[in-house]
Amino acid sequence: MLKMLRHSYLGSQNLDILTVSTPRIRSGFTLIEMMLAMAIFAFVLVGWMSVMLHSFRLVQHSDMRIEAVNEAQTVMNLIRSANTDPDNFPEIVTNAFPAGVLSPARDTLPGQVVTISYQNTNPLTVTVAVQYTENNGRTQTETLSTLLSNF
Repeated sequence: MLKMLRHSYLGSQNLDILTVSTPRIRSGFTLIEMMLAMAIFAFVLVGWMSVMLHSFRLVQHSDMRIEAVNEAQTVMNLIRSANTDPDNFPEIVTNAFPAGVLSPARDTLPGQVVTISYQNTNPLTVTVAVQYTENNGRTQTETLSTLLSNF
C-alpha cells in the first residue's frame, strides 16, 4: 500500500515523500489461541489422570488379591506339614487345624478371616478361604482347595 506523507523540515520547506507500508508481521499468540491451547491441555490432563487413578486402584486390588492367595497357600502348607502320621490320617490333620475360622488369625490384610473346611476322609479335601476387606469397603474371598491322602 502506497501512502503520501508530507514532512516539513525546519518548518520552511514541505517535502512530499512516497512511502510503502507493509503489513505488520505478528509474532506470538493471541489470548484466544492461548486459552484454547490451555483448554485442550487441561482436557487431556484430566483424561490422563483418570486413567492413572484407575490403574492405581487396579494395582491395589491385584496386590491384595495376591496377598490373599499367598496367605491361603501358607495355611495350606501348614496343614500339609501336619500330615506326619499315616496311621492317624485324617485325624492328625483335622486335630492340628480344626475346621472353622483359623485362630489365632494372621492379620496380613484388612478385615482378614481365614476359614478351613474339610470334606471326605481319604483323600481329604481341604479348602482354605481367605476373606478380606478392600479399601473401598467391599468384601472379597479367595479360595484354595487341595486333596490330602495318607502317603
